[in-house]
Amino acid sequence: MTRPVVSIGNTAATDGRSRGQLGWRADWADKDTELTLQGDVYEGATDNRGFFGRFDIGRVEASGANILGRLTRKLEAGQDVRLQAYYDYTDRKDAFLYQPRQRVLDVEFQHGVPLESHRLLWGGGYRQASDVIRPGVIFGFAPAQASLHWANLFVQDEFKVTEHLNLTVGTKLERNDFTGMESLPSARFEWKPSPHQLWWGAISRAVRAPARLDRDIRLPPNPPFIIAGGPDFESEVAKVLELGYRSQPSSTLSYSVTAFQHHWDKLRSGQRAPGAQVQNMIEGKTWGLEAWGEWHAARNLRLAGGLSVLRKNLRVMPGSTDPEGPRALGNDPGHQWMLRAGFNLPHRQELDVIVRRVGALPDPAVPAYTAVDVRFGWTVRPGVEFSIVGQNLFDGAHPEFNAPMSRKKIPRNVALRIRWTL
Repeated sequence: MTRPVVSIGNTAATDGRSRGQLGWRADWADKDTELTLQGDVYEGATDNRGFFGRFDIGRVEASGANILGRLTRKLEAGQDVRLQAYYDYTDRKDAFLYQPRQRVLDVEFQHGVPLESHRLLWGGGYRQASDVIRPGVIFGFAPAQASLHWANLFVQDEFKVTEHLNLTVGTKLERNDFTGMESLPSARFEWKPSPHQLWWGAISRAVRAPARLDRDIRLPPNPPFIIAGGPDFESEVAKVLELGYRSQPSSTLSYSVTAFQHHWDKLRSGQRAPGAQVQNMIEGKTWGLEAWGEWHAARNLRLAGGLSVLRKNLRVMPGSTDPEGPRALGNDPGHQWMLRAGFNLPHRQELDVIVRRVGALPDPAVPAYTAVDVRFGWTVRPGVEFSIVGQNLFDGAHPEFNAPMSRKKIPRNVALRIRWTL
């Protein structure tokens, strides 16, 4: 469902959209083998956005198709293998920004081998993407056509240290056309002091390899360029620490708490125009907490809640002339929480009430808000579901993003849904 949006002046925004999608899935299974085939085709468009100066930028149109095949087979001595192949085609027409047409082929293989108290998992993958990116009013790409390749190999060993303690260590080697080889090591422990408690922790290194958006983008599409991609743009790097606790003190109550800290290096940055290039000159760290819990208070009543807290300390590195700095990397609330009550009613009916709170956004500043959503669902018969969903029921409208001059408000709305599953 797409929520309608109105501007602060109560003028309807041109944010309407339509989308049609057809998908299918087929599964076959026997004692040792499982096979899945699935695919989708889709097409959609937005409202006409009118003119940008003398340019008619029209609608954004998107279409595509994909198909996936996955084969899993159990071998002798507890071994197993999995082979997956995926093909995706997308075509996006946006006369204002840019217009990519892309084909992606992805193949993955993995093999699990039990070795007494160890379980060894190894495998690899290959991805090839070819695209043609037609220019829009704002952006172009040079070259306009490209073919990129990624390959990876990984190995992971999971072993039991004691009856209650498991360790998992591994590494992954990835190769891309821009920066060559990247290493992604990781280590994880799980300690289960009792049947109803679990402590876990992990340390890992992750990278985001450069994309065409980093290396090849041009603003405007033809010279002289105000902004150009960075020919020396490197991979963004994250070193991740996590520690979590999960407990189920009774059959009706469970909860989990996770703390995390991310150390960031070589994050995407820019320079002052004209002649600006994309660089890697932002660093720092983020840290926070995530928690959730669920309580089956009665046979027909489920209560659940979740909380997330995020803190950020990002900064530009010495020598950078980035005019935006870390504010360009996201405008995130310091906290969010949600409470949910689910009622199972007679005659295959259910009622869900959700209260959610999102903290204020710092830059550009957006006020915090609280919203109440309600859903009533009725399974008329197996495969046929009728539901009514109301959002922001006690709030006429509130903003959620953007600076004041371009800010839109999300209003109260009600939608009717019918889902039919064959």
